[in-house]
Amino acid sequence: MPIETEKSVQQTIIDQINRWSLLAFNNDHTPFQMVFLILKTVVPLSEEEAFEKTNIIHENGKAIVYTGTFEHCQKIAAALSKIKVDSEII
Repeated sequence: MPIETEKSVQQTIIDQINRWSLLAFNNDHTPFQMVFLILKTVVPLSEEEAFEKTNIIHENGKAIVYTGTFEHCQKIAAALSKIKVDSEII
């Protein structure tokens, strides 16, 4: 296998290992608009995406709101925690 191909394969494996998801849970206390604003500004998502994710959380009790690095999952989780929204990095 050429060195360039080997490096490409290694990077693909590293990218897959570094892929984490943040699952956010609904609660009865936090207003819809607050969750929407966090998703819009911290993730960040477009208004349409943030509304859709917030609505899924509201209707289904949970939704994956971000997939990417562990560090960014932690940042989003911390912001959600400040408004009393539970989340889990998976």
